[in-house]
Amino acid sequence: MITIKADEQQEKLSILEKEIVLTGPPNNLQGSIHFANRQSEMLRVKFLALSGTDDKEPGGASMRSSFRLQPGEEALKPVKHQMPATTPPGTYEKHIRTGKSRHVVKLIVQPTINIAVHPQHFTFQGSEPGTRHTATIALRNLGNMPFRIPEPKHASMLDMDLLCRAFGMGFREAPDSGVNETLDKVAQNIKANMVDWAAMKIREAGQIVEPGGSAILHVDTLIPKNADPGRDYGGNFRFWDKDISIAVKSHLQSSKEKNRGRK
Repeated sequence: MITIKADEQQEKLSILEKEIVLTGPPNNLQGSIHFANRQSEMLRVKFLALSGTDDKEPGGASMRSSFRLQPGEEALKPVKHQMPATTPPGTYEKHIRTGKSRHVVKLIVQPTINIAVHPQHFTFQGSEPGTRHTATIALRNLGNMPFRIPEPKHASMLDMDLLCRAFGMGFREAPDSGVNETLDKVAQNIKANMVDWAAMKIREAGQIVEPGGSAILHVDTLIPKNADPGRDYGGNFRFWDKDISIAVKSHLQSSKEKNRGRK
């Protein structure tokens, strides 16, 4: 068996296409090639070397694949190639050489928006209405397109014990009632204790982060006017395709804590 890796033994492999096309995001270009084994031995293919117009490709770029061909076998096999994640969208031309044949390889890079944010969970103390909390987030643009920092309009904010309290009160207030009457009590309790949307603002909204670049974001969250300062709240907001959560714990001492403090 002959193993083909990068430009090792590559001349023993035959490719039937004159032009090869791979497409996708820059770090995951995919396509297929119709291969043929004209040798008397089995071929095992792992990597295929790519070259530029002058047959010299810095860094030894290659297409990845993994398959075997029996003597005389022809087969269509998938291939993959990676380019730097920040490669701009467009069509790039490379070549692959097998024996005396030289084949054109077109790499069609699709526009890709991909961001990383850290952290994605924050905890603050103080649920008094009108309190402003600021989360500091590190953003990195991992795609190949400029990323405009969005501006969220609001965030959900719910009492962490809302559902437990509502069902508990519903069953206690209507212990001998049917399902509909009990659920009505539950719904009424949820409506009575649900707070408004939390106002939210990203100070850096509208700024552009270039591919490969990073930014520090300051996200201000304003506790709703009808929040109860004695309760804990949990909220979340969508930042592009990421979900960022915020937990706000009450700053008030319970009666038990106050009594312990007096002793």
